[in-house]
Amino acid sequence: MLINNQKGSYFLLGELFLDIELEYDLPFEKNLCGSCNRCMEACPTNAIISEGVIDANKCISYFTIESKTEIPEALSDKTENYILGCDICQDVCPWNKKFSFLTTDDNFKIRPFLENAELDDFLSLDQDNFSKNFKNSPIKRAKLRGFLRNVISVISASKDKKFISILEEFLNHEDELIREQARISIKIINGITS
Repeated sequence: MLINNQKGSYFLLGELFLDIELEYDLPFEKNLCGSCNRCMEACPTNAIISEGVIDANKCISYFTIESKTEIPEALSDKTENYILGCDICQDVCPWNKKFSFLTTDDNFKIRPFLENAELDDFLSLDQDNFSKNFKNSPIKRAKLRGFLRNVISVISASKDKKFISILEEFLNHEDELIREQARISIKIINGITS
């Protein structure tokens, strides 16, 4: 997480390639955290292992966006309600509490499809509906298979037995990743430990 002492960490980074030399300032100081470790304390998977060091093998953002494998059993029930990414470390950061504000940019507004959606609604998406509902969205980065894997993981975090019958249907899914995540989720919801 990059912290700007005038804005906090809620901003997008961009890069501009030029063939001219520019003078620039340095708005980022090396360590603005001092003795604060709220992000480390708040991380549900203990992915922040020391100041400035994240273990990607435990990070919800890594598993729900970048990883192409199942979300490990030890982490699957800790994904809470994070279907894609996680901002807990930013949510608890005092710099963001001081500087954050709701954006007025329409690109960040919730899409109508998502406003009242339930987890069951997501599980019934096919490729066409996924592409239509998430057009021009970073959610498409995970692709449909990653999105379904993530929803199944969130279901395990809910520990709600009403989902067992739906998850059992996914045990026969054509994609091995989806089958394995369904198996892990059923195991977690049923309280079976390895």
